Amino acid sequence: MEFFLLMIAPHIVLALCVLAVFLWGGRRSDYFHND
Repeated sequence: MEFFLLMIAPHIVLALCVLAVFLWGGRRSDYFHND
């Protein structure tokens, strides 16, 4: 089970980082309208 957690943990962290960046970017809508 510990090996499974070690295998899945990086994916969970990566998913949280992507979600955080997505939410942070979504709140900065003016940044995307700057094209």
